[in-house]
Amino acid sequence: MLRSKDLKGKLVRWALKLQEYDYSVHYRPGAQNVVPDALSRAVVGSVDYDKNVCFHPDCKGDPSKTVNWIQCDGCDKWFHLICLGFSLKEANYLDEYFCMNCSPSMTSSKQTVHKVESILPDMNRFISEQVKDPFICDVMSKIHQSSSDMGTLSKKFPLEDGVLKYVGNSSNGISKIVVPAKLIQDVITHYHCSTTYPHMGIRKTVTKVGEKFWWKNMKSDIESFIKKCRVCQFCKPVYQKPSGFMQSTVTTAPWEVLAMDLMGPFPESNDGNLYILVITDHFSKFCLLYPLKRATGKVLASILRQLFCVWGACKTIVSDNGPQMISKAVAEICILWGVKRAFTTPYHPQSN
Repeated sequence: MLRSKDLKGKLVRWALKLQEYDYSVHYRPGAQNVVPDALSRAVVGSVDYDKNVCFHPDCKGDPSKTVNWIQCDGCDKWFHLICLGFSLKEANYLDEYFCMNCSPSMTSSKQTVHKVESILPDMNRFISEQVKDPFICDVMSKIHQSSSDMGTLSKKFPLEDGVLKYVGNSSNGISKIVVPAKLIQDVITHYHCSTTYPHMGIRKTVTKVGEKFWWKNMKSDIESFIKKCRVCQFCKPVYQKPSGFMQSTVTTAPWEVLAMDLMGPFPESNDGNLYILVITDHFSKFCLLYPLKRATGKVLASILRQLFCVWGACKTIVSDNGPQMISKAVAEICILWGVKRAFTTPYHPQSN
């Protein structure tokens, strides 16, 4: 990259960034650099179809094309990724894979990442867990009390076939199962990680879960779960604004563009000065330094007036967004002398 003469875009910015450092490049063979070499190799590679046989009963692979494979860690059989519904990124992310015919005996200590085929808890499980949940037990106990306020509560939380449900203030009157705290993760996992609902976003997952279920802080729990989902972090695109084009300042003559900045406060000098105003000609790099006792907009305006009277007015002054630079006094001087002002990007002093 450093020897190329035709760099564009990000390569130019990287080349400029690397020029700030004093370094040397040494080649190290893969045998001596085993860790990066291993990380750079894909777990699942492209294999010709005729070298292996896909054991999936409904194979969708095309024998005439090169396809991606994955091997079962239980029976060592090979399967097409397309038959299992995996993408190549997801397959590279897996630690282990077990086919449907194998019954993996995985302990919690392994923390194996695999394709989640979640099944929602049945109604009996909801009933048994609702009885144990403190919030649901409190609601049920209040419903059984005979008062007008509790009557309103019983309309919001009807009890149907032994299952507490939630209607709320919705006009359609659709009742939703109140999910006990112990089953919240199971419900979210089913609606986010199963092949039926393949890692949908926050809004779609909340809508889908909200059609049948309800619990306190449901939206925030789903949002927190999806933000921590490792598959989404690896595979979902990052919607970030791309880097903009370089806008270099081009000058054609001396005193055309001046760069102005303040330095300090420094230890007080014998004359009582604390600051230094630095003014540099962008074309010739001619530099002027002005010691200052106070760094205010009026002081800067007075110096600019003296500068223009001696050297003449420039076309443009480049400065940061400091309060002295954007002050009314400096703006009036620039308007009076017909000088255009340009400001650098905040928190990017390299522009000036």
